[in-house]
Amino acid sequence: MTHQQKRNKVSVAYLDYNATSYICEKAKTAMTEAMESWGNPSSGHWCGNKAKDLIATSRQQLAKCLGVEPDEVILTSGGTEGNNYAIRGTIHKALKTNDKAHIITSNIEHPSVEKVVAFLEEDPRVSVTRIPCNSVGIVSAADVEKAITKETSLITIMHVNNEVGTIQPIKEIASIAKKHNITMHTDASQSVGKMEVNCSDLDIDLLTICSHKFYGPKGVGALVVRNSKTPTSLMLGAGHEQSRRAGTENTVLIAGMAAALRYSTENVKKLMEHTRSMRDVLISDLQEKFIIEVNNPLDKNSLTNTLNVAIKRKDDDSYIQSSALFEKVKETVAISTGSACHSGRTTVSPVHKAMGIAAERSMASCRISTGLSTSPEEVHFAVSEMARAIYGN
Repeated sequence: MTHQQKRNKVSVAYLDYNATSYICEKAKTAMTEAMESWGNPSSGHWCGNKAKDLIATSRQQLAKCLGVEPDEVILTSGGTEGNNYAIRGTIHKALKTNDKAHIITSNIEHPSVEKVVAFLEEDPRVSVTRIPCNSVGIVSAADVEKAITKETSLITIMHVNNEVGTIQPIKEIASIAKKHNITMHTDASQSVGKMEVNCSDLDIDLLTICSHKFYGPKGVGALVVRNSKTPTSLMLGAGHEQSRRAGTENTVLIAGMAAALRYSTENVKKLMEHTRSMRDVLISDLQEKFIIEVNNPLDKNSLTNTLNVAIKRKDDDSYIQSSALFEKVKETVAISTGSACHSGRTTVSPVHKAMGIAAERSMASCRISTGLSTSPEEVHFAVSEMARAIYGN
């Protein structure tokens, strides 16, 4: 039974595809078949070579989908490792030949970028410039260029924001980086598989992908390394991944990721059309039950699947705290709050704050993201559950 067949009778709704996606049937099949190739890929004998060949085939599939060469794909454990490798490795490499290093990033990055940058910033040799975004969450390429100094070693700007879905002008920024001979990295965890992404077209040096965001398994990803900009390795050990990332490869997860990326890439136009139409249904349903204030652009500057929205009651025009709504519907509806909860304390989303969204509105905001299997019935059910939780009917 497929994922869609299981969801035809709606009793729960999953609208949190920016957090993770289910594993598609193509990936499941590839992973099941890969279990027969259980040898150590580095062994050199018939059993290991079977796994080695499968990894090589998977790498070729990944490279084709991303518009790069197979030897430009370094297999990792996911987006967090890929971002750490790209950023820490590049700065470590820069400091081998320079007294200082400067990083340019944005003020709306995912924690797997921002926390790495903040960690490096503790070193007195490293300085950081965080480019502010505008009111819809987009960074100006011109502002990036203005921030460049003679010490700039790395520009790292996310391709798509995970909270509001805004698409950054990465191609333009990469062109600026190339002009100044600066390594350019983008975290494409939220874009690959949800929109058309070609590394050669973007002319990017380093690009991070994460399998579970595009209908593949968790615990696996890749870092694309181009233009001879290989960072210093973080994982030390044997000579895996052309001595760029030590650790015995997980053949099953790699095969699943490759199949999932091929599936999502081949269906990306269908996915974009479908998720946009489901978002339209979602907006219509929400407007019928609530007063809503949309925080993200709904045009070409945003992912088609993402809606970041503040919700108000229709009867008294008061904001509905998203954390309270989440608690009331979490057993049947999967969405994400627009705020972050740490040790029981709810705080304003840093992304909303950067966009200039008022605290009260931010605390009433939800991120709702659709996927390939989202149906109108599922959306209707989700909004009905939200209304029942708020109005009691």
